Amino acid sequence: FPGSKYVVLGPYESFKVLSLSAGIPKQDNGLQVVRLSLGPDFIADKFSVSSRDHAMLNISLTFKYKFIVNDSQEALAKMFSHDFIGYACQSLRSRIRECAARFNFEAFHSAPVDILRNALFKERVLPGMGPDGSDLKVFGRFFSEFNMLVFQVDVSELTPVDREIANLLGENLKKNTAILCRKTQDAAETEAEIERISPECEIAQMRKDLIEVE
Repeated sequence: FPGSKYVVLGPYESFKVLSLSAGIPKQDNGLQVVRLSLGPDFIADKFSVSSRDHAMLNISLTFKYKFIVNDSQEALAKMFSHDFIGYACQSLRSRIRECAARFNFEAFHSAPVDILRNALFKERVLPGMGPDGSDLKVFGRFFSEFNMLVFQVDVSELTPVDREIANLLGENLKKNTAILCRKTQDAAETEAEIERISPECEIAQMRKDLIEVE
């Protein structure tokens, strides 16, 4: 909240205690606060999604958010109007589940962050929310109910619920890692061979030039 750390309450004023969702996954009324930071700050959540080919996955995410407010009391009051964490997480879960259902398992698992950014975020203009009452251009997902902007998402874990799929995925990862290691080793050996041969080639060229001069 902008302003001093200490506030003198008037005769008929009191603190408003706000109950927020907390924990992973989010649970209602897990946290009570009387002070909010404008951010940026983070929200973490975990839930399950289903791909288009009906593969169930557990997904753990972190969202970065901030409040966008001006000096009006109405804008500041929106921050304390409701459980913004629970509301945002519920809305984002719904959108992410819809998004996951449009992709096959392999496609969604290979690039979840890019897919979610394209599905969740867009550019928009907030009238009167910029400096001196000007319009403010932002990119992300804006919750006008709280003047809250979610502008970044990161996927920390994405694992299949089905153990058989998880085992197959683990085997493929090991195979791909082994292939990558072999390619790296082959490239290093090739580079070393080039470095070894290069001086010999230069010496041979010098001898040839010398013979031609003679």
